[in-house]
Amino acid sequence: MRVLFWTELFWPEIGGLELFGMQLISALRRRGHEFAVVAALHRADAEPELSYEGVPVFRFPFQHALIRRDLRAVHTLVEQSAEIKRRWKPDVIHLNSIGSSMFFYERAQARMAAPAVFTLHSPFLAEGDPDSLLGRVLATAQWVTGVSRSTLDRALRVAPAIAPRASVVLNGLEMPSVQPSDISLRPPRLLCIGRMVEDKGFDVAVAAFAQVVKEFPEARLMLAGDGLVRPALEAQAAALGIAASVDFKGWVPPEQVPALIDRSSIVLMPSRYEEPFGLVAVQAGQMARPLVASRAGGIPEIVKDGETGLLVPPEDVSALAEAILELLCDPEQAARLGRAARKHVEAAFELERVATAYETLYRHVCSN
Repeated sequence: MRVLFWTELFWPEIGGLELFGMQLISALRRRGHEFAVVAALHRADAEPELSYEGVPVFRFPFQHALIRRDLRAVHTLVEQSAEIKRRWKPDVIHLNSIGSSMFFYERAQARMAAPAVFTLHSPFLAEGDPDSLLGRVLATAQWVTGVSRSTLDRALRVAPAIAPRASVVLNGLEMPSVQPSDISLRPPRLLCIGRMVEDKGFDVAVAAFAQVVKEFPEARLMLAGDGLVRPALEAQAAALGIAASVDFKGWVPPEQVPALIDRSSIVLMPSRYEEPFGLVAVQAGQMARPLVASRAGGIPEIVKDGETGLLVPPEDVSALAEAILELLCDPEQAARLGRAARKHVEAAFELERVATAYETLYRHVCSN
């Protein structure tokens, strides 16, 4: 089948959505399916056309045109994205956006319709107005999936009519080639990894770490990633007197993430918002590392509290610190949770399961 993968973000940008797209496309191409990608272009210095492992990637400045209210640019981008469809003739479109690109997707569909699977990766949904852009796209998609039950339930509250053609397809990841080593607490290394934005709650981790180092002075906190709040996090660590114990790793290429997790003792995911899924939780489990995370959004669908990790209330600094200290004071428990997490993610979040689910949906929407 020929699949047009329509997404807000894609390689070389890296995040949960991007990683999902890259790995799903690779898995389905191994099964003989053909792909092209339409994505938003957010940086003026970025290349508008790329190739990812032989897959053509067409990127357009969708958001820029809408912000400027440039009607001529909007019209041009609609025609250009519709031309990609006409030229490429997809059997199905896999839409992965609730952003600026969705506006152009709807208009390109009006010029040349194709069956669509719409995957919801975001918990931030508009009001339940069937005439809104989101309402119209949900109404016209042949199938809607949520990357977690939490995410899909929010969509069903917005658009209950989609229930007969909606399902949950939990994300999955390819197992890394790196084998996990035994957890070391000499010194204890705590890891947060992801975009440095307020939603991710890295500041909660820094505040909790200030309590942890009182009991474990040799402990280290590794913050991997970059973003708008990094200067504030650096200032926070300095103000708390722990700057010398906090390592800012910067952006880490995806292929280096498993090794970085393997160097950690515990992975932290202190999100303050409802994570739609949380691929970091799966990555931690793949490397047999216990996760201490917020009980929010789709995270409890990945982490079994007390079995594969520990869950705490969002933005509760003391609860986060107490959970970390519980594991540091009981290395056997930390190791047991890590082993159970690896076994769990191998069984429940395997990439080929996800590929099979979407392959089945592609065939279903094309046959109706």
